[in-house]
Amino acid sequence: MIINDEDLFDFQTKYMKLLDLYGTANDDEVKVLNFLHPEELSTKIDISLCRESSNPDEMKSILEKVFKFSVHTMSPNFYQQLFYWGDCWGIGGQWVAEILSTSAYTYEMSPVFTIMEKEVIKEALKLWNFPSTGEGYICHGGAQSMLFALNVARNQFYPQVKTKGASSMPNVDIYTSDEGHYSLEKSASIIGIGSESIVPVETDDLGIMKIDALKAAISKTIANGRRPFYINATAGTTVTDAYDPIDEIANLCEQHNIWLNIDAAFGGMKFFIPYALGC
Repeated sequence: MIINDEDLFDFQTKYMKLLDLYGTANDDEVKVLNFLHPEELSTKIDISLCRESSNPDEMKSILEKVFKFSVHTMSPNFYQQLFYWGDCWGIGGQWVAEILSTSAYTYEMSPVFTIMEKEVIKEALKLWNFPSTGEGYICHGGAQSMLFALNVARNQFYPQVKTKGASSMPNVDIYTSDEGHYSLEKSASIIGIGSESIVPVETDDLGIMKIDALKAAISKTIANGRRPFYINATAGTTVTDAYDPIDEIANLCEQHNIWLNIDAAFGGMKFFIPYALGC
């Protein structure tokens, strides 16, 4: 379907009026979610794929229903430990990104976003007291970060894997607390190390990794003829917000030449609180 300027203006006008729904959802008396079971929800909103495009009125109706039956993260009654609604500037930034609809794989295709990304990484290096020559990557979430971190460690310790495959590396063990995030197991499977290489380490009543249990696990790995490879220390577990004893774990890593990764996807902001407060 070809949309002329008049139809586009009509849709834009109707679309902008949807913002009025935000004011409604922000009301303390409005439900966070109008919950329906999947079978019932599928009868309330038509999401079937068809060959004909929708007209502006149909699109407006669909968007209203999407809004109505979605979780209202902007509600003052919405509580979630991992995310919250975006403010007006964040929403505006998303609009600009969607309107430009570019791709950030080269500077030529996305000059402004490229230098913005480099600036964010530069400031992140400063916050972590990393050398200015360091590099980084803006990940979509904790699971992707875990995958990239494990892959970097493997390529650093066993660079031949990039050309010869996982069979060219020794049998290794990966340690994480039994309260650690499940994405580590998936990552080990994806990059060919295998989920059976994951060694869950016992935690205390607060969900903190026991250092003696970690030492015992490393000793068992060595006794079994395997290679201690990677310790995933958690800075803020998603259930109890526990922080593993990172300094003690770092000492063990140095002693046994083990790669240390700190999963700070959930609790990492704690390290920046003094910085944010100007302390």
